[in-house]
Parts: sequence; C-alpha cells; structure tokens
Amino acid sequence: MPGGSQIYPKDKQCRQHTDICAHRLFTKLHRNHKLKARHAGIEGETRRIDANSFTAALYRDGKTAAECTIFMNSGFAGDIAYSGKGAVFRV
Repeated sequence: MPGGSQIYPKDKQCRQHTDICAHRLFTKLHRNHKLKARHAGIEGETRRIDANSFTAALYRDGKTAAECTIFMNSGFAGDIAYSGKGAVFRV
C-alpha cells in the first residue's frame, strides 16, 4: 500500500498524544487543589467517549461555562482535532 508505512506511526503517535492530553486534563481538573482554591465555584469534568476521544467541561456555580471535545479525526488522516461551541479546529 503506497504511503502505508508512514500512516501507522502517525496514527500511533496521535493515539498516544490523545491519551496524554486526556490524562493531563483529568489531573488538572480533578486533582489540582491550587486551581480549585484560586477559582471558587468552578468545577471540572472529563469523560472518555471512546479510545480516540474525550470531552471536558467547566462549570461555574453549576452552569456550563466552557466545554470541548478532543478527538482523533480520521477525516484528517489521524490528526488530533478540537471541537468547541460548534467549531472544529485541527491541532
């Protein structure tokens, strides 16, 4: 398959980076006491959708303040993409 040898390493790297992003964001939102102390009333939530995507949301006083989805986008041949407020951005 032409170019196939280059796609697998890129996909693997994108999967690894998606996992790292999910882990770091989870850690920041759920385990960072300094962040919570500086921003009273702000809570964060992350949720894994599947192996290739996750969502993150910030709530201020129980109402959604910000939210996004980070995912591997097969339409971009394995690139990592970000979607928030209806817009999709390629990373």
